[in-house]
Amino acid sequence: MKTVSRQTLSVVALLSCVAVASVLADCVRDSTRSVEERTRRVPIVVKGVVVARGQTGQPRTFTIRVGKVLKGGNESVASAHIEIVVEDGQFNETFSLTTAGLTSNRTGTERTILAGDVGGTEGTPTGGGLASTAPERNIGPCLEGLSLLSRSIFFLMPMDEEGTVFEVVEDAVPQSRENLRRIRQTVKEEESNANETLPDDDHMGSCTDAVYDNHYCLNGGTCRVWINLDKYFCICHYPYYGERCDAIDPGASTDGKPTVINDTTLAIAVIMSTLLVLTVICVIAFIKYKNNLWRERKREVEKTVKYLQERYPSTPSRRNSPVQGIPRLNNNSSNAVDVGASHVIVFQDADGKHSRQGSLSSNQYRLLTEATPNQPLPHRGSADFTDRMSHWEY
Repeated sequence: MKTVSRQTLSVVALLSCVAVASVLADCVRDSTRSVEERTRRVPIVVKGVVVARGQTGQPRTFTIRVGKVLKGGNESVASAHIEIVVEDGQFNETFSLTTAGLTSNRTGTERTILAGDVGGTEGTPTGGGLASTAPERNIGPCLEGLSLLSRSIFFLMPMDEEGTVFEVVEDAVPQSRENLRRIRQTVKEEESNANETLPDDDHMGSCTDAVYDNHYCLNGGTCRVWINLDKYFCICHYPYYGERCDAIDPGASTDGKPTVINDTTLAIAVIMSTLLVLTVICVIAFIKYKNNLWRERKREVEKTVKYLQERYPSTPSRRNSPVQGIPRLNNNSSNAVDVGASHVIVFQDADGKHSRQGSLSSNQYRLLTEATPNQPLPHRGSADFTDRMSHWEY
């Protein structure tokens, strides 16, 4: 009796250990699989953030916002919200134990542990052994990376024709630099492998129908088709998403979000800025040129005035001139003006400034005409006037 009790206790303890080990094995089995192996087993690998939790029953659903597609041709999920499904599997565990030995076998979702060729009914010891069947239990993948607002890398399998609902077939891993590097390296090796029968994107092709190619996708989306399903879909540009890129991401208009600048807008801004800078440079150059020209003319006038002052110095007799601006000459001077002569001389303005030789102001010309009413004067612009001006001194 004591022997049977000891065997029963041993069997119960062994069953407990096997049950715990079996549960942990399903979780540890996925964690021991490398990132490279997970990448090779799935068609789509994306990195994103869990933004919402869906139903908590069977199956469990999550909503993630995809940041970038690391593997797979379904680029329509980029920068969009997609729904992922986690389906838990079910299996039965049947145990048959003896004191002689222990073997294990598992087929499908049924796990059986047998001892040699000894068998019997479930829960009944036969030939010194014990057989039992554990209750049906649910086992799902490890979901450590699916906590809310966590950034993870997801290994997905499409579940619908539109490519918007996916099933998680591998455990999510954190978005570390090392994991991203290993995934990119694995994808690159798969693409460069010459023995690969089908590329990752061989199930996707371009739209050959002109109607779909030009008018199916909106807001600059690119039309694609699933070859095996003959189903059209669109590759959208952020912040647009949806079946035909007809919806806009509400998060794009949130305060604090970076604004997407169009290439055309950026080009126009650069051109306008360049034109503005060139205009300012041209205006500054023109003003500087005019100032230099004015300074040159000013120096020329000052030089001419200095020359006239040195050649025709002012005398006290000019103050007694009957007409201001016309010098009074000495009667004994050899430079006296004849009564019948029509020669003129260089005048001095009322302010004491000399006029340039060969030119008279309008006021000087009027005064000279009033002072010599009987003497016709040539026009200031005539050649005779200039020739006569050059022969007189005082």
